[in-house]
Order: sequence, then C-alpha cells, then structure tokens
Amino acid sequence: MVRTTAKALIVDKTRKRILAIRNVEDEETFHTLPGGGQEAGENLGATLKRECLEELGLVVRPLHVAFLRDYIGKNHDFAYKHEDVHALDIVFECEVDPGATPSVGPKPDTNQVGVVWLPIDELLENDFYPRCFIGAIHRHLESPSMGASYLGDTN
Repeated sequence: MVRTTAKALIVDKTRKRILAIRNVEDEETFHTLPGGGQEAGENLGATLKRECLEELGLVVRPLHVAFLRDYIGKNHDFAYKHEDVHALDIVFECEVDPGATPSVGPKPDTNQVGVVWLPIDELLENDFYPRCFIGAIHRHLESPSMGASYLGDTN
C-alpha cells in the first residue's frame, strides 16, 4: 500500500532559509520538512494544513506543488527498517502570515524536538533529510515557473 504525504516548503526568501522540523532518533539529530500522511477522505491541502498546525502551530496556505518523489524503502539505505514502506511525498510551497511565529505545535511527531529556520545553503551541514530534497529545493527556488518536478524513487 502506498502512503501519500503532503510536505510544506516554507521559505523566507529575504533571509534565504526554510522552516524545518528538528528531530532526534537514536541520539542523532536531523531535520525534515513539516508535513505528514494523508488520512482517508482528506484532500492534500487539508492534510498539509492539519500537519503544519500539529507540528508548527501555524496555519499555512499551499501555493503550488514544488516537487514530488516516491520512496520505496526496500531500494534504499534503510531497507532493513523500511522494507515494506512505499510513500509518495508531495511537496507544496506554502506561505504563512507575516510575523507568524513557528513553535512546536500541539501534536508534534514522535521524534520532533523543535522547529528551526535553516539557511538554504547549509542544509547538508544541518543533516537535512531526505537528501534528494536539497537539490530539488534549490532548483525550485531558482526556477519556480518550471512547475513541479518528479524526483523518482529517491532517498
């Protein structure tokens, strides 16, 4: 079964940074885009809004799809742990109200320990995952009019 997820790309273009979730698992810190799994009967916009409210305490407005990817766990590094996982991640560029202050929302993810703005040029140094999103974020911000790109089965 394929799990569909909606992810939020929230960009502060003035300061050249994105909003990310800080996670800790097995004493390792890493960062991800906010968002999560679509529930039955829920459209992707509603999924995105619910997940961002739960994780960031923010109301977001989806603007457009930036990029998407398949993740078929058995084909990647964490196959021992994700052998039966197949996710379709759909990343939306989103906006929030000016002056909105993100913080850990009322229903954070299990490993979520914070919310942080990360400089776009320092995503690798900040253990941002999945790694394939880094290039896609750069390409999208450089040429947003190109439309959504499909990354394939990547990690």
